[in-house]
Amino acid sequence: MNTLFDDTERTAFTWSLNVKVGNIEDSREKIHFRVIRNNELWKMDVTHIEAALSLWLYYIYERENESAQEESGNDWLRQDKSRKWSSLTEG
Repeated sequence: MNTLFDDTERTAFTWSLNVKVGNIEDSREKIHFRVIRNNELWKMDVTHIEAALSLWLYYIYERENESAQEESGNDWLRQDKSRKWSSLTEG
């Protein structure tokens, strides 16, 4: 932040990130991040960035799992039920 704003009197900076909410295609909201300069040090609540990154990583994880499930074709649904139950009782 000092590199971006070293020659100004700016004491706060806010930026937004557009995010998709739920499965509705047109449902978008903005989340805001804010940093504040106090005695030449820029500070922010890093839990906001951690939360955004965590949700983004979860989204990526879910997308990869959806792809893997589509590739497998949900074969377990087509399996013989008696075979499935016998394997559960044998173990």
